[in-house]
Amino acid sequence: MSDSDWFSRSEKGVDVSDSNWFSRSEKGVDVSDSEWFSRSEKGVDMSDSNWFSRSEKGVDVSDSEWFSRSEKGVDMSDSDWFSRSEKSVDMSDSDWFSRSEKGVDMSDSDWFSRSEKGVDMSDSDWFSRSEKGVDMSDSDWFSRSEKGVDMSDSDWFSRSEKGVDMSDSDWFSRSEKGVDMSDSEWFSR
Repeated sequence: MSDSDWFSRSEKGVDVSDSNWFSRSEKGVDVSDSEWFSRSEKGVDMSDSNWFSRSEKGVDVSDSEWFSRSEKGVDMSDSDWFSRSEKSVDMSDSDWFSRSEKGVDMSDSDWFSRSEKGVDMSDSDWFSRSEKGVDMSDSDWFSRSEKGVDMSDSDWFSRSEKGVDMSDSDWFSRSEKGVDMSDSEWFSR
């Protein structure tokens, strides 16, 4: 009873027969801090120093969703993660991460519209086609491509601009005969 610490502990209303109190005290917890007890009631392992860092990040540790996010390997110190979440992305969707890995700017709403067109975003050729100024929403472009036309051939576009029916195989045979297809007189002949 000469232990003055015992009296201070007793004055805090601690049941000094409770050995857990001593272990809590040894963890450096201010046992006069009622918040500690509420944290303990949430089932948090108070020996887990990470809990304190999570709490310091403003995470509601009563939010079970936070733990599931953490289990997905998300670096909760990464503020970008939160901004991605704010974009209504389903973070449980592993495909989202693969899209991100492809260097797509997830803030680019056009990317999503491209994806909705059924384009295989892993197809690097799609991007090159887009770079040629082709309107990827133009289904005719795909039909032209299916005809075996080299879409990188700018002459094809000029032929198309002349009103030639590119599905007319005879046009190609005429061209093969050395006829100057830009000569409108030829057509009248």
